[in-house]
Amino acid sequence: FESANGEKFYVNYRASSGSHASSLTSKGRAALGTSFKWVGAPNRGTSYDLISNCVGIMATKDSTVVNFFGYNPSCFFRLGANQAGITDDAITVTLNAGQTYLLEAPVTAANSPNAAGFIGASITSNKDIAVSVGQMHYQPTAGQGTQDMGFDQIIPESALGNEFVF
Repeated sequence: FESANGEKFYVNYRASSGSHASSLTSKGRAALGTSFKWVGAPNRGTSYDLISNCVGIMATKDSTVVNFFGYNPSCFFRLGANQAGITDDAITVTLNAGQTYLLEAPVTAANSPNAAGFIGASITSNKDIAVSVGQMHYQPTAGQGTQDMGFDQIIPESALGNEFVF
C-alpha cells in the first residue's frame, strides 16, 4: 500500500468466518528488520484439509536474501499443489523490493510434524524485511469443536524489550 502524496496511514486486515475472526494491523517501519523469531501455537485439530501454520515475508530492497531455520527438521512445506514439496531443514530465498514469499506448513494428519514442529523458527535477512505469521484456521485441541484464527505482523528482535505482558 502506498499513499498518493506520502501521507501517513495504516493498514488493517480483517478476516472472519461463521466461527471466528481476527485482525492484523501493519506496524509500519517499526516492523522492518533483519532478524526475527516467530512462535505460534500447536495446531492439534483434525480438520486436516483446513489447518496449517504460515510465515509470510516481504522484501523492501532488491537482492534481499532471507533464511528460515530452527524449526523441527521433520517439517514439510507446500510447493504449489504439493503439500510436501519442500522438505529442507533450512530454506533460503532471494527477493526483490516488494516481492513476498509465503511458507505454509499444512497439518495433513494426526501426529504431523507440522502440528507442533513449525510453531517457532528464526528468520534472518541481509536487508530489511517485514514478517507476518499465523494460522488462518487454528484448532488448539483434537477434534473439530474448537477453532480460531491467530495471525500478526511481528517486530524484529532489535525492537524487543525486556518487559512482557501475558
